[in-house]
Amino acid sequence: ATYNPVIKNHKYSAPNKFYEAGCLIKPIIVCKDTGIDEIVSQHNTGLVIDYSAKDFFDNLDKLNNNRELLSTLGENGRLAYTNYFSWDIMSKRIKALYEKLLNMKILIINANMTTGGLETSLLNFIHQLKADHEIDLFLLNHQGKLMQALPNDICVLPEEKTLKKFGQIRTNVQRNFVKRVVVKTLKAVGVKDWLISRDIKSLNDMQIEPFVKDYDLAINFNAYNHICNELLINNVCAKHKMAIVHNDVYVLPFSKLIVRQLSKIDYCLGCSKSCAQHIWQKYPKLSNVDYLYNFQDTQKFIDLADQECDINPKKRYKFVCVGRLAKQKSPMRLLKVVNKLNREFENFDIYFLGEGELYDSAKQYVVKHKLENVHLLGNQSNPYKFIKKADMLILASRFEAAPMVYAEAMTLGVPVLTTRTCSADELVGNLGLVCDNNRKAIYSAIKSVLNGSFDLEQKKQNLKDYRWDNQAIKQKLYILTKDK
Repeated sequence: ATYNPVIKNHKYSAPNKFYEAGCLIKPIIVCKDTGIDEIVSQHNTGLVIDYSAKDFFDNLDKLNNNRELLSTLGENGRLAYTNYFSWDIMSKRIKALYEKLLNMKILIINANMTTGGLETSLLNFIHQLKADHEIDLFLLNHQGKLMQALPNDICVLPEEKTLKKFGQIRTNVQRNFVKRVVVKTLKAVGVKDWLISRDIKSLNDMQIEPFVKDYDLAINFNAYNHICNELLINNVCAKHKMAIVHNDVYVLPFSKLIVRQLSKIDYCLGCSKSCAQHIWQKYPKLSNVDYLYNFQDTQKFIDLADQECDINPKKRYKFVCVGRLAKQKSPMRLLKVVNKLNREFENFDIYFLGEGELYDSAKQYVVKHKLENVHLLGNQSNPYKFIKKADMLILASRFEAAPMVYAEAMTLGVPVLTTRTCSADELVGNLGLVCDNNRKAIYSAIKSVLNGSFDLEQKKQNLKDYRWDNQAIKQKLYILTKDK
């Protein structure tokens, strides 16, 4: 079995020859670095050689001139096959591995269940894995509208009263301008780092009891949360510990404390390859960086998308924007683009789904500039029915990590127009329209759709075969949880 160890297809063929030799009670000659050479040496079933004609000839001659050695190696091969590699034994090993993967004890840690992309991702993670694994969820605070969306067949662990304050939803800080300025100032002078250090000291002084169970996998769903990181590191017994990064570190960098915490766990996971690449580039000393895409609850939103919705049935271009009306999503920038386009085109409507601190400003701008084709619909319990009726989803954010709405729209056959943020080229690319992250580029991109120079119908055709592969994400997770 003198396969070339450099060629993968050759390398992966070598084990078959090992099994055949064992069944036939024959010695085997294998090349170094094919993987199977280690097993041949371990069980003394043949000879390991360099990948060269001379070495092959010399060792073949050695066996030919030593019939006793030839017989001994062949008998060792039979014993190895019978005792370690027979079909019955290998089938039991495969079954044991499969059962191990299907019966993991998983702990998920998060601050709360407020409405947001991170928490939606957490829910999808639970729904994809709960049938095959035992899942516990620990929240610092049982707050948030999505608490009621948690399935009954997982275990939501009781609150720890002393930790509740760390998981409070701080909506007032987001909505109150004065408080936002104060927080920004404290961060600039280093007071925020001091406050975080104080939190950690306070947590240590509390002497929180370790989690009772031993877990196969423990995940902090928000790597930026220093309290959740600390609990993961010091209070959880798990074979594998991971934290997921749901932001672009170039826009929202880690504190020095977070970097130290993440270096102590098995994996720091970006929610896309691009997110992980940014972490690698910005923090090269973090050697445990990898990626894990978000799961999607595809059947749920496909079903919801079939519901009726109040959207203009006329033959006009219909654009939908989904997300908070906040600075990150830059709704005011997009409205200014729409105002300019209205001077050239009368063939489109744009629907904003969501609320936020800029909702009132957006409403005032729409009234002031008489943007009759702009519809501010507020929060919608079912945004998917609007997305499906749209010609295109627009995401004009200043920054994003890996928005799940990309895959949601494309699964529903709706192309995406997005500004170039962290994962836009990776997740949308040629299936939609990715433009530079400025007002002029957004204007030009939408204009290309309205004037027909962008082939929207072809993009819709291309999306007919689009599928988000949850199974591949599961397999990636199982690879990450293999024993090192």
